[in-house]
Order: sequence, then C-alpha cells, then structure tokens
Amino acid sequence: MPSRAELEAAVEGTGLEVGAPTVERYVDVYFDTPTGELRAAGVALRQRHRPSGAYATLKGAATQRGDLYSRPELEVPLDDGQEWPAEVLVALPPLSDVAALAPVAELWVERVRVEAGDARGPLAELAFDAVECRSPGVLGASVTFNEVEVEALSDEPDVEDVMRALADAVGTLVPLTPSSSSKLERALALLAAFA
Repeated sequence: MPSRAELEAAVEGTGLEVGAPTVERYVDVYFDTPTGELRAAGVALRQRHRPSGAYATLKGAATQRGDLYSRPELEVPLDDGQEWPAEVLVALPPLSDVAALAPVAELWVERVRVEAGDARGPLAELAFDAVECRSPGVLGASVTFNEVEVEALSDEPDVEDVMRALADAVGTLVPLTPSSSSKLERALALLAAFA
C-alpha cells in the first residue's frame, strides 16, 4: 500500500486530509446451506473473529449504481459460545433448514485502514486488504488476493463525491479496477478450482 506521505500528496488539492494508518487482522467465516440458498437470495452471512471479540453479520442484497455499491448490513456481537443471535436469525431470508448452515469460506484478512475527511470530520474510509481465502475442510485449498475499498463513514450529501475523489487520488498511486463482485464472491470463484 502507499505510504501516508504518498497518500497525503495524492489527495492534495481535494480538500481532504488522511489520518494515520491502522492495521487490523481478523478472520471472516461465511456460511450458507448446502444448496446455496443465501447466495441465491443475494445475501451473505458471516462471523467475524477479531482479537477484541466476535460478531455475526448479515449483509443484504447489493444495489449498484455505476461503480458504487450499497447494501444493508446487520452486525451483532456474539456472546461466548453463541452461534447466531436472534436478531440475525429473524432477518434471514426463509431457509429450508437453518440448522443446515455450514461454513463455505474462510477469509483471513490483514486490513490497513486510513480515514479521510475534512473540517467536518471523517467522511470516508480507505482500506487496503490482503486476503487469504481458505476452503473449510479442504486441506491446501487456499488462494490470495488484494483489494482496495472506499467506504462512506458519513451521510453528508457530498460523501459520494468525497469517495470518488479519494478513489481517483489512490488510483494515481496504484492501479485500480472497479469490481463487480464482493470479497465472498471472489473467494468462492477462486476456491472453486479446489472443488
């Protein structure tokens, strides 16, 4: 990833300032039924394991407008030994058998996170992710990829402009290609070679 000095130089003239990078490592385990009912419904169900705690997340179907994606997300802390919080189970699309949910992919992520904003405060987050995808239960089934995400941190009316300016600035430092797939979709496509 670019250095902070490179990022600061890249955003010069945009009115944005970048904060100090922070590093986070976590493991995302995605679940689905054996017949892929969640994937067919366009939703994703995961458990995120951080050193500070575990969380259950349900991501709704994505909507796309140009190269911008949005999707509803419900994230609930997991208590020790808890598999799925009631709020998440209630929000799931109808499934043939909730008990049949099983891991379909593990994503081991190292994220370097940088906030960007102006006098109003943080407006967007820039994340440089190094992702190792593993197929649960398949020895040696592992692939890696890198991804850059720009995510809104504010509901200011110009946040989309801020995100585009940030992406354009980063694009002067590293080659960026808009993606039409999520991390999970990319992981499953890459891991299909091991099936």
